[in-house]
Amino acid sequence: MNQDRAANGLTALKSNAQLTKLAENYAQDMIKRGYFSHYNPEGLSPFQRMNNAGITYKTAGENLAINTSVVAAEKAFMNSSGHRANILNSTYTDVGVGVVRSPGGSVYVVQEFISK
Repeated sequence: MNQDRAANGLTALKSNAQLTKLAENYAQDMIKRGYFSHYNPEGLSPFQRMNNAGITYKTAGENLAINTSVVAAEKAFMNSSGHRANILNSTYTDVGVGVVRSPGGSVYVVQEFISK
């Protein structure tokens, strides 16, 4: 992701431990409960989940993927206008990435972005 940002003249995003934990937990929850959405079964958005985790931000975004690998997921993100816009958003400062392999072998990738 930061290589894609650098290739587009942007600074690297800082890894944020709180966002990483949130992303990992969300990927695991989607696998465990069998859904794939920006909204969990209780209807909470990424922003509500961030707020509930005590994460403060000015702006935020989220990318989700199910793919065969992290590299394949990043390529798919960059080929999707909305996901690409999150990765190349110049206002974002921090990121957390969660990667969890499902029992079936798929890789769930969650990218949580914020600006402070």
